[in-house]
Formats: sequence, structure tokens, C-alpha cells
Amino acid sequence: MKAEVERLGECKVALKIEVPTDRVTEELDNLYQDLQKKIKLPGFRRGKVPLDVLKTYFARSLKADALDRLIPDAYQEALRENNLIPCSEAKIEEVKHEENRPLSFKATVEIKPKITLKKYKGLKAKRIIKIVTEEDVNRALERLASRHAEFTSIENRPAKRGDWVIIDFVGSMEGKPFKNNEAKNFSLEIGSKTLVSDFEEQLIGFKKGKEKEIKVKFPEDYHNKELARKEVLFKVNLKEIKEKKLPELNDEFAKDLKFNNLEELKKRIKEDLEKYETEHSERLLRNNLMDWLIKKTPFPLPEAMVERELGVMIEDALTRMRYSGLDPKRMGIEEAKLKEEYRPSVERKVKSTLILEKIAKQENIKVNEQEIEKRIEEMALSTGQKKEDLRDFFDRERSHLAGLREEIRLKKALELIVDKARIKEVTQRRRK
Repeated sequence: MKAEVERLGECKVALKIEVPTDRVTEELDNLYQDLQKKIKLPGFRRGKVPLDVLKTYFARSLKADALDRLIPDAYQEALRENNLIPCSEAKIEEVKHEENRPLSFKATVEIKPKITLKKYKGLKAKRIIKIVTEEDVNRALERLASRHAEFTSIENRPAKRGDWVIIDFVGSMEGKPFKNNEAKNFSLEIGSKTLVSDFEEQLIGFKKGKEKEIKVKFPEDYHNKELARKEVLFKVNLKEIKEKKLPELNDEFAKDLKFNNLEELKKRIKEDLEKYETEHSERLLRNNLMDWLIKKTPFPLPEAMVERELGVMIEDALTRMRYSGLDPKRMGIEEAKLKEEYRPSVERKVKSTLILEKIAKQENIKVNEQEIEKRIEEMALSTGQKKEDLRDFFDRERSHLAGLREEIRLKKALELIVDKARIKEVTQRRRK
């Protein structure tokens, strides 16, 4: 087999492949022989149909079957021979085959770049250790109390900061309505910055059952470009005011949360904060090490990998919005804008993946069955699924099992970088 590689870019090639005549003939002969054993035609016993008769009836379909086998095999062989790793589906074109002639075709594909690693062992890094204080615990306790607040409808006073209000509103720009300009029964905490701050501030002093007009100047960086830097007039109807009443922070509050007393609750809060800070510190350490490697290891990015990751991230984001009851269209969120917003983080992720793949290959990192079982156990605990059900899923879906194996392999490559790094520990207080 012959394969010529034409570089179409730093991460794109065209393979011009030729499969020898004898290999094509052998594949066709095998298909005819298999068919001869199975086929039964009028006037012939099963297995006794002459080959020339079979060729009369089935030449076209068997040729198509032969090409369906030969082309993928030849393509994979060409990749191996030229040490090319694809990261997109190949575009197969210019397929040519005549009887007793070689088969030729062209395969265009994006490939992973060649990466030259410099230093990845003995890197300098800092591990930030945050000290959890009594003040931190008390602030977390107050946030917890806020989540268990009771709400009382208010009749005899105007709205103030911290109140929850239910409003209807309709907006106009230069006297004309605009897309998604109104809402009914919208629930809002005044001062939460859920909406443009000017809007929320002007609700202070507003009484239940009243209507008023509010002028708002949208900021320059507002996500909906139609409204950015524009002045909008809103007609607002305040339908209800609710005051938030926080529970007292005492033993009774702790008992409502299934703790024996307030001190036990505070102890758990401190443990949870310390666990969070430890995990956050480790993530930061790993991110900083990867950022250094990315900076010191320049290489071109395959656009196919970037686009694939962008698609996954955008779909996840839109799904989370819909699950939360939000309508991306009504919020003026466009897929093109999300692509622009997410591209830097996606490119970083792709670069990290490619660097870790290179390190894993260079260090000959393997994944054993015990490591796969442990990861499946972790997934079962975090998702609430049965371990046996997850194991059956991965046994059935071999591509997902391969993905899981690769996830573990890359994680081990990252752990190697951390283990070999020269880390200085720095103690800090948590910020308020």
C-alpha cells in the first residue's frame, strides 16, 4: 500500500492512498466465496452457484462491500505508517477503482499536533493553605440561617433593601417595545443585583399595589447587546412585598438541622470549610502547574477538538439554564456569544489534554482494572447509582470505558507533575 501525506496546515493533512490490485482482488474473491456458500439461486443448489453467475448478479453490491472494508483499513494503516493521530472524522473523496486496477482515494483529516515537552518535573509551585477562623464559621452560619429564613407578607410599609418583591414589568426603548421586554410575577430580592442595580434601587420606597415608571441605563458590558449603553423605561407594578425573617442562631436551630446543639453544628461547618479549602488549594496548585506548562509548550490547536469541546460546554450550559427554569432566548443569550465567551477556557482544556497525553505516553503510564473499579465506585457514590449498574454500562459501552480509562491515565499524568514539583507551602487567612 502507498500513502502520500500532503500538509494542508499545522493540524490538517490529506492522505492520498493507493491499495494494490492484488489486495483488492483478494478481498473481492473472499466476498464471492462467502456469498457462494450461502446463496441459493433458481436452478442451482446452495453452495453450487458458479462464480461467473454470482458476478453477473452481485458485482456492484460486492464491490461496494469490498470498498467499505478496504477503505477504512487502508486509512488506519496509512495513519499508523505515518505516525498520525486523527482528532476528527476523515473526509473520504476521490474514490477510484476499476477492474484489475489499484483502489485509490483521498482522506482529509485533522490531526493532533507534534508536541515537544521541555521541563515538567521539578517545577516550582506554591500550595496556599487557608486558615479557617471562628469568624469564617460565623459568616457561614449566617448564610445557612439565611437559607432557612421565613417570609412574611408586608402590607403597611414600602419596600426596603433586603425585601423580596413580586412584580410585573414591561419595558420600552425610545417609546417602542423590544425583544423579551416584559415579565409577569417576577420574584426579586432588592439589593441582590439579579437585575441591573439601578432598577433594584428604584424599587426602594415603592408600596404594594402601586405602579411607577423606572428609567434604567444599561451598562456597556451588558450581555444583551441590543440594550447595552441604552436607556430603557420600565412600567412596574409591585404586587407583593415579603420580609425575610432569620431564625435565631441557637441550639434549637441546630436541632432543626439534625445536630445536637449549636457547637456541634459549628464544628461540622468548620470541617466542611476546611475540606473545601484543601480541595480548592489542590485545584489551584494543579491549575498553576498546567498554566506554566501551557505557557512553556507552544503548539497549534486542532480546531476540530476545540469545536467539539465548545459544543459540549455550550449544551451543558443551556441545559443547566433550562433546568433552573430560565429561558436562554428570553435572556438574550445567543450560541455565538457563548462560543466567544467559552473559547479561552476550552482552548486551555484542549491544550492541557494534549500535554498530559504526551506526558502519559512519554512516561508509559498505564491504567489497571483496580483503578477503573475504584473510579466506578466514586462515580456511583457521587451520582447515587448502583456500582453494579455502572459497571454493566461500561461493559456494554466500550467507547465510554475507553474514555474512562483515558480520564484516569491523564489524571495520573497530572499527579506525576504534582508529585515531582518543588512545592512551597504558604499559609493565609480566608478572605471575607
